[in-house]
Amino acid sequence: MEGVKHCKKCGVIRIGAQCKPCKLAYNAAHYAANREERLAYNAAYYVANRDKLNARCRARRKANPGPVRANNVKRNAQKLQACPEWLTKEHHEEMDQTYKNCPKGSHVDHIIPLQSEVVQGLHVPWNHQYLTAQENRAKSNKCDGTYANEGWRKLK
Repeated sequence: MEGVKHCKKCGVIRIGAQCKPCKLAYNAAHYAANREERLAYNAAYYVANRDKLNARCRARRKANPGPVRANNVKRNAQKLQACPEWLTKEHHEEMDQTYKNCPKGSHVDHIIPLQSEVVQGLHVPWNHQYLTAQENRAKSNKCDGTYANEGWRKLK
């Protein structure tokens, strides 16, 4: 047929330079082969454009209060669900103090995450630690199956 173009790799009729399956396969292979380079580029880009990216994130949260509120409600529900019934008033007061005494620039982190693929931790005073905001984001909900849960540090 005249004017019809075929993929050079597999011969399927295409619209762009490659057919969609060949392009997806190429992208996946390229993505995997250049993972370290891509991560380094993304980290450098974030450092260079932190203010712009944070402003964009704040604007998105302000423009979409419903999803932000839904995420906050979900997080609070997870914390309530992870709080065992046998906790005493003293335990709750200890947790309140943990949050109030959190150093500036740090987050209160659950050592064993409340939601993880491996395990679900409890919202109890002895499951809290202070991490810098950057460390807490890097840790996310990773868990190596130990109580110390330091395995996420090796993944950085």
